[in-house]
Amino acid sequence: MKPLTLLTIALTCFATLVTGHWSLVAGQTVKITTFNVSWLGCPSQSPNNDELQIQNVAEVIKKVDADIVALQEITMSPVNSLEALLEHLGSEWGGEVKLHAYNNSCYQDMGIIYKKANVSLTSSAFISNGWARNPALYSMKVAIGGKTMQLEIVNIHAKATSRYSDDPEEDYKMRKTNSTSLKTVLDRATYNTKNVIIIGDYNDYLEGTQCKPCAAGSPSPYKNFMDDVNNYKGLTRSFASHIDHITISNELFPFYVSNSVARETAVTATIPSYRSTTSDHTPVSITLDFDNATAAPKTAYSAQLQLFPNPVRGELSIESGECNIAAVKVFSLSGVLVFEQKNIHAPQHTISTSAWQSGAYIVTVYSEKGEAGSKLVIRD
Repeated sequence: MKPLTLLTIALTCFATLVTGHWSLVAGQTVKITTFNVSWLGCPSQSPNNDELQIQNVAEVIKKVDADIVALQEITMSPVNSLEALLEHLGSEWGGEVKLHAYNNSCYQDMGIIYKKANVSLTSSAFISNGWARNPALYSMKVAIGGKTMQLEIVNIHAKATSRYSDDPEEDYKMRKTNSTSLKTVLDRATYNTKNVIIIGDYNDYLEGTQCKPCAAGSPSPYKNFMDDVNNYKGLTRSFASHIDHITISNELFPFYVSNSVARETAVTATIPSYRSTTSDHTPVSITLDFDNATAAPKTAYSAQLQLFPNPVRGELSIESGECNIAAVKVFSLSGVLVFEQKNIHAPQHTISTSAWQSGAYIVTVYSEKGEAGSKLVIRD
């Protein structure tokens, strides 16, 4: 272990942040999808042809070619829809559905399926926080290209919209209350340093709300997550009139492949009469790149961000002018968070790194205008 005495950081507030792109290395990526499968296997609900629906859902999943798929509205009685779906997908797939204690015929459960070659399920549980349907937490181990990452996938199916309720304002309030309670749980020490993905059918927008009777300008019930930009990022935030979402915690910011979030409309278009035979939801996917932490993000500001000296043994400065830094995080190349400090609110900040080993790290600095990252090498 070699000592590094000080790390000094300064960052400029610029009007424009150009989103960075990371290098994409084949074989190092994992694709994650959310898919509401619309009462899959329930004979009393549409779509009416259950066997065709299961076939079509399997076809969509194959064409999306994700490594992990979070499912909502999968039913396990009177038909075991998970078993039927896995039979269509093949032996390379595994999965689990968490059954609520009050499960009954055609109950809309939540599940997870995954490619067993690279992914395994280490544990699952409900997060009990007063939801109408408590979120299902799946702890997943992903091993690709000799690298391993643990993901905590929170699968949610929030309270339904005005289409199914006599009191949409109360439903909106419930979604808002549930979002507050979920964030309280995830912000605790149990989860606040883990790789968390909040995925599923939020039944509302991340900007504004689909609650028509609610007061004009009512915010998203998930505004608490969207406002906490240092700790969470709603990757589907810009999707207008969309209720299926993916939000990641800041531990995964360095691994998210920029602009990879997408509605899988090209896939659903290949299924005849998709909306009436398969689902009234469109799958949404993101990609994480395990090699993202081994190269500096090419982040551009309206002026050059300078890191010097690098490699370094001693004091390091990152300078672009003056800006209030909100937080600093440092990751190892394997994605482990080795240092974090929040609520800095100063244009410069100094930390001691004397306990760090020599080698390479990713330093990420957060400001009110966004984030900037750079690869840091500590010499022997």
